[in-house]
Amino acid sequence: MQNKDRLTGKESHRTRTRRHSTDVGKRVRLTHRQQQVLALVRIGLHRRDIADRLHVTPGTVRSHVHAILKKLLGEIASKRADDEKLHLKD
Repeated sequence: MQNKDRLTGKESHRTRTRRHSTDVGKRVRLTHRQQQVLALVRIGLHRRDIADRLHVTPGTVRSHVHAILKKLLGEIASKRADDEKLHLKD
């Protein structure tokens, strides 16, 4: 389902952002619990609210968020290194 602006027929900013976020998740392997935490972070819940929903402590949520960021930053660094290798070949 695509959300397009009625006047311009162009894809909405919200849809583009959502698709980009989903693409990142496909490249980075997250555990099931990390996926749950990420989904709740994406809708704007705070650490305590996420902890209440998942029946864990806020510290556990913090650990999951830390692991997610570590994986995402590792993916970004890896992609950047690959891009630099391509530029060096030119």
